[in-house]
Parts: sequence; structure tokens; C-alpha cells
Amino acid sequence: MPDMLAWGSARIPVFASVPSKLDEQQVASKRYIYGRLAEVGLEPRTVGASDRGMYNPLHEVRTLARHCAGGIILGYTQISAKRAYGKTNDLDGMVIETVIREYHAPTPWNQLETGILFGLGLPLFVLKQDRITGGVFDEGASDVLVHPMPMPGKSWDKARPDDLKNPDACIGFDAALLRWQGLVRSQYYRDH
Repeated sequence: MPDMLAWGSARIPVFASVPSKLDEQQVASKRYIYGRLAEVGLEPRTVGASDRGMYNPLHEVRTLARHCAGGIILGYTQISAKRAYGKTNDLDGMVIETVIREYHAPTPWNQLETGILFGLGLPLFVLKQDRITGGVFDEGASDVLVHPMPMPGKSWDKARPDDLKNPDACIGFDAALLRWQGLVRSQYYRDH
């Protein structure tokens, strides 16, 4: 992928919805993704990390999002349980309780921040770690495609696409990133 910064272009701000507490593999994945964003001339901005505010977090999210040209949602596992219970409907429409094995959930802030970004009409790029479901991470929940999160393999010590668990996910990630970055650029130059 070409390094857009080598061409002298400034980075375009994009809102990054990402949890503040990550394990080692998640940190490596985030580093890889942020590196790819930089390569295409995008700058991730996050409340509490790159940007600190004076008001309540929701206010700060909305304020920061209004100054961004797109949003990337990083759905990393934050809560996991070997067994959980959920509700679904049977064929007659009756609510039944089901057992969920190996339940994984992202931070609730992913859902809140996605809603704010969607409400602002910003292009979204949604990535989810294996087994994450619910809300914006459900296939078909919005017009946004949900992509697998590039994650390091067991021998992965640096962010390199050939070391990812699923090489096809990397190819899909690169194609999706380039498509989304085009939408972000259009949004940025339309608004400025």
C-alpha cells in the first residue's frame, strides 16, 4: 500500500472507537491497523487517548466526531463468559431463553460511538474480533459491512500481513480500508 504521507498530504482525522484496555494481541492488532491508517493518510482520534475533554464523555465523543471525516469501529473482546443466557423467539414468536456458549462482547462504547457517527452521516469501517456479536457487529444490522479484525498469529511479533491468522482477512481488510478511505476523503473534501 502506498504511503500517502510521502506525497506530502496531511492526515485526515477519523474517529476511532476502541476500548482503552487491551490485551497484548489486541494492542498488536490496533498498532497494525493504526499503521495502515497512517499509510493511507488517516489519523485516528479517540476521546481519552488522542483527545481529552472538559465535559462528560458523550459530549466529548460528539464534539470530536463532528471534527472527523469518518469512523473506524474496533470491536475487541472486553467481556467473555463460558456460558451466558440470551433470549430469542421460537417459530411461533414466543420468547425463549437460550444458552450461549463462549459469549464475547465488545465495550458498550462501540455501540454508542457508532450511533453518534452514523447520526452524523460519516462513513463507517466496522471491524470485529472473532465471536463478537450484537448491535452494529451483527451482519445486516446496517448498510455497513462488518469485517474480521486483523489479529496476530501465535508467532506474530510485528505487524506484518503474512503473519496474520487468516491471510484472506488481511486481503479483505486492505480492500475494505482503501474503499472506506476513499469515502472518508470525499467526506473530508466535501465538508472543507
